[in-house]
Amino acid sequence: NGDGPAVGARLYNPSGVAPRALLGNYNVFPGEVGSARSEDILNALQAAYEDGMDIVNMSLGGQQNDGGGGWLLANAVDNLDKANMLSAVAAGNEGPQTRTVGSPAAARSVIAVGAVADPDAGGVYVPSWSSRGPTADGRVKPDIVAPGVNISAAKANSTNGYVTFSGTSMATPFVTGVVALMLQEAPTLTPAAVYSGLTQTARDFGPPGVDSDYG
Repeated sequence: NGDGPAVGARLYNPSGVAPRALLGNYNVFPGEVGSARSEDILNALQAAYEDGMDIVNMSLGGQQNDGGGGWLLANAVDNLDKANMLSAVAAGNEGPQTRTVGSPAAARSVIAVGAVADPDAGGVYVPSWSSRGPTADGRVKPDIVAPGVNISAAKANSTNGYVTFSGTSMATPFVTGVVALMLQEAPTLTPAAVYSGLTQTARDFGPPGVDSDYG
């Protein structure tokens, strides 16, 4: 959080899903709570692209779920995909109703991430609040799910504090980290190859095949 789009000190991630990944922090929220302006998000995406980032994690989203090109953010992430910068985006926490995947998660090119509980939280299942597809134009979303229930993470503005939250915002960084590991192993992978690798090797816990609950 901060006063506008800015890049924090770049650092190598010491642990987590992708240890030693180079991190950049782009602030788009005006404070600890509140709403981000589309303009600030677009500026941050532009900055990440100019900084040469391979993948951007967006644990945010709006209410619209078309994603077919009618919104600025959907267009922006689709353009980044064409420039070989991937976007992993939280699907949203508006379930269990269908057609609740937010924007830009509903954009065609992004990896939209829903949430599942891990075995320690009562078995693998999609919690009721994880947003479901399809998009307004009938495409399946989310694309994949990751642990998003009772996830511990570093607490902002502290040196050694931790917090525990649930949400697709907590699930998305797992996928971002996996993509970082894929690109470390094979830097020439295209966004399409990364998407294919993720979705074709993911374990299917839902109904057989692709669906708009589990992806």
